[in-house]
Amino acid sequence: MSGSGELSVGIDVVDLGRFKDLLERHGERAKSRFFTPYERNYCEGWKGGEFACFAGKFAAKEAFLKALGTGLASGIRWKDIEVRNDERGAPRLKLEGCALSLLGSRKVAVSISHSRSTAVAVSLIFPPH
Repeated sequence: MSGSGELSVGIDVVDLGRFKDLLERHGERAKSRFFTPYERNYCEGWKGGEFACFAGKFAAKEAFLKALGTGLASGIRWKDIEVRNDERGAPRLKLEGCALSLLGSRKVAVSISHSRSTAVAVSLIFPPH
């Protein structure tokens, strides 16, 4: 795990075609495993297309786990990391359970972007002040 006194960075890239195939193949089971009710509601109504939205939120979760340095180890569950959007649409992480405990007093920032074929997310974890 990255030291809590250092800035840590995580990045993840998701191929939209492969992610769409995964969601179409596993449907409800995959959505309920990876995404909270808020995320599902947000993405299912997203004007840019639900698969791109889901892929972006998934990339943000992966980027956070990489910045944290734990992956899904240490008891973190996918739904312990929720990607919310503020009034301007900017992504923010809402953490619960082990994800919140492992973050501690540090702050986290996330950014998501999409192209026609990919979704990418970057997560920064800042040391405590």
